[in-house]
Amino acid sequence: MNEFHQKIIEILEEKKACQIKLIDMEQKSDICSYQLICSGLNERHTQALSTALETELKASFKESPSVVEGKALGSWILLDYQSTIIHIFVQDVRSYYAFDALCTDKKVVFESES
Repeated sequence: MNEFHQKIIEILEEKKACQIKLIDMEQKSDICSYQLICSGLNERHTQALSTALETELKASFKESPSVVEGKALGSWILLDYQSTIIHIFVQDVRSYYAFDALCTDKKVVFESES
């Protein structure tokens, strides 16, 4: 886990994101090296998490996502930071798509307790 990932996790924990999981995708994906998954309590919370990440990562690392998807609705927001893709779900949407089950054969670098 590098400084960029530590900052992402710090921001998400500060903003009360739930079930944060950083997954090592190297050797498993041509799209990215890491995926981070987390949940928000509702659509407004996921949108606030996304905004906080975009603002603080730009200020700290001069990094902006190349793609932002789903922010208007807020049920599943994707932020593409090239080597790291961040998925922010409302909990029931995360459960419905069973996104975590797709990553069971991948190395989990970080997983929050809540």
